[in-house]
Amino acid sequence: MEPVLSCNPASLLVPCDVCDVYGAKIISAGEHVTPLLMKDIGQSSRFSTTCRLALKGGRIRQDMEAALRTEPYVGRIPAERLEQIFRIYDDLAILPVLFDEFEFMRSQDTYLYQHVLRIAALTVSMAIDLFNAERASDISYTSLTHDLGMLRLPGQVLKDSGKDAPGNRRLSQGHTVIGYVLLTNYLGNAELDCCRTALLHHERRDGSGYPQGIRIEDIVIDLIAVAGAFDALLARRPFRKEPFGRRSAIDLLWDQAQLGILNPIVVKLLIASSRQDPIELDRLKVAGEEKAAEADQADDDDAAGQCPLSDRRTYS
Repeated sequence: MEPVLSCNPASLLVPCDVCDVYGAKIISAGEHVTPLLMKDIGQSSRFSTTCRLALKGGRIRQDMEAALRTEPYVGRIPAERLEQIFRIYDDLAILPVLFDEFEFMRSQDTYLYQHVLRIAALTVSMAIDLFNAERASDISYTSLTHDLGMLRLPGQVLKDSGKDAPGNRRLSQGHTVIGYVLLTNYLGNAELDCCRTALLHHERRDGSGYPQGIRIEDIVIDLIAVAGAFDALLARRPFRKEPFGRRSAIDLLWDQAQLGILNPIVVKLLIASSRQDPIELDRLKVAGEEKAAEADQADDDDAAGQCPLSDRRTYS
């Protein structure tokens, strides 16, 4: 993973006052986030030594299951895979303050809360396919907590987050810095993977992301990026008349992978899981790849005096 706080310092200004879930101020709007400041915030944590509690039987885990058993996901994830995801989150133990954070999120913004839970589940599901259940379990904490900063944004910014309203973009992008501060305050160490991922989860492979605009190749961020974009495209939002269909959402994600923004391997994982097919990444061709393969085969057929291949499905 790229070093944190390595690029434009102006991009790491705190966009608004950041308070913990109980209202105690951690940092003021306009402060520069520096390694020394983050070290001080971590060392002053009063939460990091508290006993962690498992999600099993609790509201977060129950709401995650409910979110995956409704449209547009109902019937789309095999029962066996759902059980794998739920077992991983049953075993996950988090700090009590994070239970309160998620309860606050649940009470304030139902869409954001369900979005975060679905991203966490989709990320773990793809991690199972890419690695194994043990590695997916390691990623579960990070994928669940990466977006805590969103709820500290003003309500209108959240509502208009798909628009380029004046002033809103800077505030909206600042949720990554807010989440970094919050998790460091709770967990006591800014260098933990979940803290770094909260800051960097909108950075992209081609450097087009934020808040620092750095090129980054990190598989956990790649998984979260694809899961988050896919779920957001399928959702009904105030700034968009209609949600994307599954096929059009996947087309858009594949286009971004071809441009070097998203990881093409992860997008292929999403496609295979959407079709409930066995995962064979080396054999899966998508969109432009398949068209190129068809063109090559057609040239071979013409040369051999055979009929060209008939049209195939976009995804195979």
